[in-house]
Amino acid sequence: MAHRIRHCARGLALRWLLPSLALVFAGCDRATAPQLANPSRPSTAPVTAAPAAEPARPLGAEALDTARLRETAARGSDADKLQLAAHLDRLIGEHLGNLDEPDPWSRIEVTQREVAELRAAAARNGSADAKAHLALAYLTGRGVTADTEQARRLADTAAAAGAPRAWVVQGQLLAGQGQAAEACALFRKAASRDDAAGLFYTGACAAYGWDGQPPSFAKGRPLLERAVAAGDPHAPAVLAERLRHAPDAVRDAEQALELLRLGARRGSVQAMTELARTLWFDAGAQRDPVTARRWLERAARAGHAAARWHYALALEQGAGGPANPVEALLWYELALDGAAGEHVEFAQAGRDRLAARLADEQKAAVRTALRDFTPKSSVAALAHWAQPPDRLSPQRQNGKGPGTSVPSP
Repeated sequence: MAHRIRHCARGLALRWLLPSLALVFAGCDRATAPQLANPSRPSTAPVTAAPAAEPARPLGAEALDTARLRETAARGSDADKLQLAAHLDRLIGEHLGNLDEPDPWSRIEVTQREVAELRAAAARNGSADAKAHLALAYLTGRGVTADTEQARRLADTAAAAGAPRAWVVQGQLLAGQGQAAEACALFRKAASRDDAAGLFYTGACAAYGWDGQPPSFAKGRPLLERAVAAGDPHAPAVLAERLRHAPDAVRDAEQALELLRLGARRGSVQAMTELARTLWFDAGAQRDPVTARRWLERAARAGHAAARWHYALALEQGAGGPANPVEALLWYELALDGAAGEHVEFAQAGRDRLAARLADEQKAAVRTALRDFTPKSSVAALAHWAQPPDRLSPQRQNGKGPGTSVPSP
């Protein structure tokens, strides 16, 4: 079973990079990845950010810098506001990629709202750069309600003013419509202005042949390396994938592993998932299923479909920690939300496997947890139902006595 899962996981590691840029981040965390929003959701919403419930808290070791930048932005220009927004945006990814922080979700949500508000204020004053980044926020639902039409309008206005990130957003919109070659042309335009996301997408276009030319890692690698150096969170995972599957002369598994670590620390859930898979199956002397399971949980809570079914498998098998078939069933169910291709096959197989083993009350507990699930949810209540049905007490098997009520998550 483990050998088959390892083989399939390797296949999936390649299949997530399909020749459509719209699929590069399918299922990735909206907190960190430039996802495509649902193009069927029109809106005429004004350019305003969602109101913040509370002031954003500074994140991690950057507290002093954050406080200084926030003080400057409070009395400064739009440029000061945008500098603070960029700083906070980077910290959001780093906070998500810090395994020492057990519960980053509340802080990330609050900080996303502040970032959107800062950019909305600068956009109202006419800043093209702010409009371009706000377009990306509307595309991904980061700090605002996702709105593809609003993203399109903002991106078009910012692109006309020459904002490089706007060309990236326009390219993502085209990629979502299956127009990969046209999208790559816009990414190249952004890359020519040294935009980190433009460099990343242009490198991917060359490496995988999405621009209509033969795939060329030799052409894509320097662009991906520049994107990594520029701080793009997603470039390390793509560069690592190419290094691991390149011809023997340029293959470098050790560098690929370090790139995955870098991408995970920057908050890329794809890098987290691939790093976890590598530490679980492929890292040889560096094999570390305990750390792999922690990365899988972080990426799973962020919404990555492959991470969710891998995490469910770890819980089912007891890899890297105690087995918990009830919580595993929850994650198999969650993996089916937004999954595609073989992700669906493996999630369904796991769900069916556990549904046949677990008692009705255990499955009822999972349904309750599933109904109320958010990334911040605790699933500790499911620990009380973790025993397989053959180990339940006779009273609980018969639905009698204490333990018959379904605990709230």
